[in-house]
Amino acid sequence: MALALLGTPPARAQATNAPAPRFDIELQAPEPLRAFLLRHAELQRFRELPDLDASELDRLVAQAPADLRNLLGTQGFFSSLIRVRVDRSSALPQVHIDIEPGPPTQVASVDIRFEPATAGDAQAVAWQQTARNQWSLVPGERFTQASWDDAKSQLLRSLSAQRYPMTQLLDSRADIDPAAQQAHLGLRVDIGAPVRLGELRVEGAERYPPEQAMTLARLAGVVPGADYDLATLQAAQQRLAESGYYSAAFVYVDTAGDPDAAPVVLQLREAQLQKLVLGVGASTDSGPRLSLEHTHHRVPGLHWRSTVKLRAERDTPLAEGELRSPRDEGGWYWTVGALA
Repeated sequence: MALALLGTPPARAQATNAPAPRFDIELQAPEPLRAFLLRHAELQRFRELPDLDASELDRLVAQAPADLRNLLGTQGFFSSLIRVRVDRSSALPQVHIDIEPGPPTQVASVDIRFEPATAGDAQAVAWQQTARNQWSLVPGERFTQASWDDAKSQLLRSLSAQRYPMTQLLDSRADIDPAAQQAHLGLRVDIGAPVRLGELRVEGAERYPPEQAMTLARLAGVVPGADYDLATLQAAQQRLAESGYYSAAFVYVDTAGDPDAAPVVLQLREAQLQKLVLGVGASTDSGPRLSLEHTHHRVPGLHWRSTVKLRAERDTPLAEGELRSPRDEGGWYWTVGALA
């Protein structure tokens, strides 16, 4: 009992070892700006610097308005009034910060230009117009750095998801007019060449024939001559992973060569040829239970998948077997099974 009373609780020990702050910060600003500034301000990083002296604190205070102004700019406030002063009347200096953020900046105009020119390609023109219509940071919206970055990322994702996987941003600018609280946005986008799918290439096929993976990919819509479509590649990737023959699959287009016939690479990690699962359990209704499940993904000679399940249980013993062929080009497969 005496040892317990004399011991120091872990939380208190950690608090004792923590460095003492060299100054306090009192920040007056509207929420949630106040929490954001306290979290990211440079002053906050140096509060617990052990060798911080008075001259270094004065230097930090002199730099604080510029740092805070940059942080406020990321939130769309470019005409803020910032006052910073130090009170050394107490043992621990107090840094007082008063901020009047002013009105937020709003988007006034958006200019999105695509290169190269595709006036003769009706499909490209339609997709570009769709991308403009889906642009998220429209005139009248509040401008912030996060919304600006998100809008650019969404634009590139929407364009590169279909036909133009090599889309890239050439230039972007946000011209800010602090007096008018307006932001004029401009982007130049290189959409690249349209990509059509070429031959299918299989990597990592050792236990199972590459034609099997190609068939599954074609069933998902990955066929030579089709326009590039990220959703189709993802569907093929999922079909391969769910087939049971592969523990992982990655499907992508090699854009280094001819964009009119870009090879589709099926990168595979094959599942083991055989799998054995043993189980032991018990229940109050049927007592102890033993189970066994064996899978052979390529039965010698037949090349079908076999699955055998056995369950030893007092009330519901089970014996089940199934043979299933790989899917053909039409998506069909043969199966035969028995159950007792």
